[in-house]
Amino acid sequence: MRVFSYIGLEIKCFTDVDEVFDAAINIHNIKKCFKVVNECRGLVVDADSLLRSVFFNLIDDYIKHRKIVSQIKLSSSESENLVQIIYEDNGVGIPDDIRKKLFEEGNGRHTGYGLYI
Repeated sequence: MRVFSYIGLEIKCFTDVDEVFDAAINIHNIKKCFKVVNECRGLVVDADSLLRSVFFNLIDDYIKHRKIVSQIKLSSSESENLVQIIYEDNGVGIPDDIRKKLFEEGNGRHTGYGLYI
């Protein structure tokens, strides 16, 4: 995919995490079927537009690979100059053999960039 050739090249700007996450949720229209908990209201981070792709890919993967899931949750943790954005669901999880390479470039069933970014 062409968008992934720009990883690390785009200028970052202040981005409202809540707004970007809600946009990804609305594109997939999953609020009707599952509980969505967003604890990142008011959180602004310095990010490029790939943050939108990250949320879109996580939700898309959730829809494709879900078994028994009733909730998606987005939260954050802050320490000094670091903000961690935490995405989780209450599904069955990812098998250990897949999880070990999950965030490496080229791993995955489609382009191999979804979780890598």
